[in-house]
Amino acid sequence: METEGILFVYNSHGCIAFKSRSESSKFLIFLDGMGGNILSSQYFMNLKDYCDSNSIVLVYPQLRSHPNYKLFTIQNDIEDISSLVNKIDGNIVILGHSTGCQDSLLYIEASKNPKVKGIILQAPVSDIEANDDLNLKDSVLKAKNSGYFFEYNGDIWLSERFITVYDERNREDLFSSYLTDSEFSKWKNYCPILSVLSLKDEFCEKNLKKWAWWKFWKRVTIL
Repeated sequence: METEGILFVYNSHGCIAFKSRSESSKFLIFLDGMGGNILSSQYFMNLKDYCDSNSIVLVYPQLRSHPNYKLFTIQNDIEDISSLVNKIDGNIVILGHSTGCQDSLLYIEASKNPKVKGIILQAPVSDIEANDDLNLKDSVLKAKNSGYFFEYNGDIWLSERFITVYDERNREDLFSSYLTDSEFSKWKNYCPILSVLSLKDEFCEKNLKKWAWWKFWKRVTIL
């Protein structure tokens, strides 16, 4: 893959971001999911071609949690996104993929930044309902009673991150089927939201069977 653009450091942690060379006051920030990394998305080139053809500046950041999401908190993500948005002078739409969807919503809830004119959620997924571990609740309880770090299935997690990802109704649990209408609909108070149901995403298929996404799309999306 070859492309042209600008790499720049956007915060004090040394995080970098890619910016396309389009000259415009319209920006699209693409937030990748867990395990993602700068320019690692399979549809990056399609996205860049679209932005170039429509005079939109594409910004693709690497957050501190990319790709080592188990060792950083969701709050770290929100702080990184805030630093990035503060560097941009223009109107912004945020496109989140997978956990990038949680990042997008939690950022706009925290910042209420008027520069953000809309959010696109591509493949929003419930990590709890996508996990087949029948003992997941027991693992969450162990994480709550552990120290700073926690071992799960041979991987080392920051205990706080494991809890926010897999504890029901915790900070990152935004798309599960058991959430109420009011828990879904509160997000429309911040900016227009478009949810894209990604039928071929390996983690989304399990959620779609529970109709959680349809409920989210129906209650939140403003077209």
